[in-house]
Amino acid sequence: LGRLPHWLRGLDARLVLHCHDELLLDSVESDGPAAATALAGCMTEAWERLFPEAVMPGICEARVGTTWASAKG
Repeated sequence: LGRLPHWLRGLDARLVLHCHDELLLDSVESDGPAAATALAGCMTEAWERLFPEAVMPGICEARVGTTWASAKG
């Protein structure tokens, strides 16, 4: 999470909540997909830095929605 601001640079998005293994970002609608991509990239990078020998394709997923419930699917 410490590198998340770097990943979100240039986007109108911010972390508003983290709860156990879920993170909630708030962004303008037009930045939603890019913010989701940035979050997934940040979390994947963190995994790879901590566990360089543990290959885990799809270690995290990020979704876009107008509410937390709609983003959870």
